[in-house]
Amino acid sequence: HEHEVEPQPDHEHEVEPPKELVPWNFGSKKRRQIASDSEEEEGEDISKQQEEEGKNEIEDVEEEEDVGEDTEEFENGLLLSQKSIEEQEASWLEAEAAEAAILTNQNNPSILNPSTPAPTTTTTTPTVASVDSSKSNAEISFDEEVASLLHVKENTHFKTELLEGGATGKTYRLSASEPNGGDKDLCLRKLDDGEAESLIKISQILGEANIAPKVIASNHHLLISELVNASSVTVTSLGLNEKVIGDQLENVADLVAKLHKKIPKESIDFIPSRDESSYWLQKALHSLPNLSSDIVQQLKHKVEQINLIANPSTLIGVAGMISTTHGDLHPGNILISSNSSSAWLVDFEHVGPRPVGFDLGYFFAVWGDLTYMAGWKPSEERPVPYPSYEARKVFASRYLKGMGEAASKEGVDDFLFQIEVAGLRERLRLMLIWILISKGDVNHMMVGAVSVFLPHLDKAIALYQDIAQSNDASLRATVCEKGLLVAAITRKDTSGY
Repeated sequence: HEHEVEPQPDHEHEVEPPKELVPWNFGSKKRRQIASDSEEEEGEDISKQQEEEGKNEIEDVEEEEDVGEDTEEFENGLLLSQKSIEEQEASWLEAEAAEAAILTNQNNPSILNPSTPAPTTTTTTPTVASVDSSKSNAEISFDEEVASLLHVKENTHFKTELLEGGATGKTYRLSASEPNGGDKDLCLRKLDDGEAESLIKISQILGEANIAPKVIASNHHLLISELVNASSVTVTSLGLNEKVIGDQLENVADLVAKLHKKIPKESIDFIPSRDESSYWLQKALHSLPNLSSDIVQQLKHKVEQINLIANPSTLIGVAGMISTTHGDLHPGNILISSNSSSAWLVDFEHVGPRPVGFDLGYFFAVWGDLTYMAGWKPSEERPVPYPSYEARKVFASRYLKGMGEAASKEGVDDFLFQIEVAGLRERLRLMLIWILISKGDVNHMMVGAVSVFLPHLDKAIALYQDIAQSNDASLRATVCEKGLLVAAITRKDTSGY
């Protein structure tokens, strides 16, 4: 899966944002790795020296003035220079290359035991491959194993190349050069213990429905599928602002509706449902045991609050329909063919039965976050990045039609409001993932981002509660237009916002 690189923001003529804006710089284009499998992401290791350099170079945004002394040090970590970002990405590439060596077949290493070279092949007459049952796992070479899975001649030579943006560095282009000169490129996914059975089943179900690339072969630790001629969706192709609606937006809406409508939850009854907020909270706190007790208590309280607001019983309409959801739905996991005629989903570690609104709330949140890398700039009206109202309306209208629902203006706005409610939980989930990215470093810039966003969540919860109690149509319309988080941060009324 070839992935396009988002354009970097131009820092040469930056205008200082107004006061009370949130510093916003994740410094990473690896959002697929951030959301796909958080325990294995390549986190950013920002040293004190890099932080100091970042302060002296071009700053992306002003520090938020009213956050308080306790978070000021963390916020400084957000002000990374573009040079620092490139250095981090270089370190990621080195780490990926190291992991790629595990699967490359130099000297025919065994995929089960990469340090053990496979025996030299002495066969001179090509035969259909069949792994010798008398051999131990350590003696089965990578070439032999893949040849057996694909039912090709046993002296076929295979090469692997790490695919950019592949799930946590475990997805490869597999090139099979047969003795007769034929070439066949496929996609190879390395599977971890405990995930193989469910991932294979999910991939087969979605492949047969033409929602994912079709599975060619698999065993307990390898999944081989079609290598589609496609690239990940970019933020530009979705829409950067209210004036630019991306040309791929409706294709993505069609694909997501197809997943939610065509694959009922009964199709994945082998995957248990889980309490998402508690699941991510436990992972985050386990990864950072020395996180300040104040932040820990705030996060626990937010989980309790948001679970009462956004759950299967409170989401209404289409957004509350429980179906098969991707669980990690963001632009990097959506592939569009070069001629825009086909689209596929990839990376299924978090597929599960949920209200579909959670998939869409997460998609909108990450889409918004990624607009920073495409040149988004903060303003008084939009202090944090989020997809425009016009783009979200186009998506919602197309999605509802794909689900067989009416897409009137009122129906679209009602649907968008429910996505904002679901998005509260998904924003909290992203904050917990930020903690996972910190890799145990309490001074990491992403821990600072969490401390900055906690007050924003408080405001968003308060705004939702006001709407629920007053049924204020004007406030509701503002949430649909701006998004709940942006509407809450920019809200000005007698309560002091």
